[in-house]
Amino acid sequence: MQIPGVRDVTFEDVAVLKHALDFELRIMIEKSDIVVALLVGLNGEVLASYVPHDLSSDMYRLLNLVRANIPFLRKEITIGRIEQSIARYGAGNVVVTRVGNGELLLSVLNKDSSVTRNLPQIYTTAQILSHISNQEPITKGKLVEYGEDVAEELAELTRRLYSELEAKGTVGEKKKNEEVLTKFKAILDSIVGQAESDMIMVTNLNQLGIRTKQVLPAQWRQLVSQIRDSVQAKAGRHYAEITETRLLDVVVKSEEMF
Repeated sequence: MQIPGVRDVTFEDVAVLKHALDFELRIMIEKSDIVVALLVGLNGEVLASYVPHDLSSDMYRLLNLVRANIPFLRKEITIGRIEQSIARYGAGNVVVTRVGNGELLLSVLNKDSSVTRNLPQIYTTAQILSHISNQEPITKGKLVEYGEDVAEELAELTRRLYSELEAKGTVGEKKKNEEVLTKFKAILDSIVGQAESDMIMVTNLNQLGIRTKQVLPAQWRQLVSQIRDSVQAKAGRHYAEITETRLLDVVVKSEEMF
């Protein structure tokens, strides 16, 4: 199966995870007759949603009713040990679908829309939401584990998600962080050797409580200071000062990038 245009995406960042959930609900709305979509967590918290601005008064009342009935809908799914149920109301219908480890996808349709016609899209969305909620990366290797409809929509999600994050600077900033850390590593390798360099980088990143892709601009100088101290303990003051000078030069140039 050939799926063009796949962009690898991971969900270590909570903001990226939330964007992905919201995006997938938006895609489901675009491809179906569903009017409102909610992803509800184990404790009843709404994890993601799509509610149009021009929602009719009847559908708005139905939405409030659905929200009030979430505990009942969850109980019905859990006790009955079923994957899906359909709740019918005067203004429309609500398809409740189990997602992954217990989340619920609530898909609201108006009374004139066919539930049966929209079920395939609901099933596809439920599988994708489960994939995202489990924080599994989206890669070409992962896509082959799914049927064609799910794989194609996952690929579409990666393209749209990546495009938005790049526009907002999230992806670009991570790339810059990686480039700066690569330069840091090369400098340390040349001064203390690769083995010591690896240990110094890992130790100081852990002490700062940051991940390699999520260094904030304000943390660079703190990281340089800690690395300098580590080098001084291993190789002496002279090499520590050389390290600090070269690392700060990288930081100054990176600040211009940010």
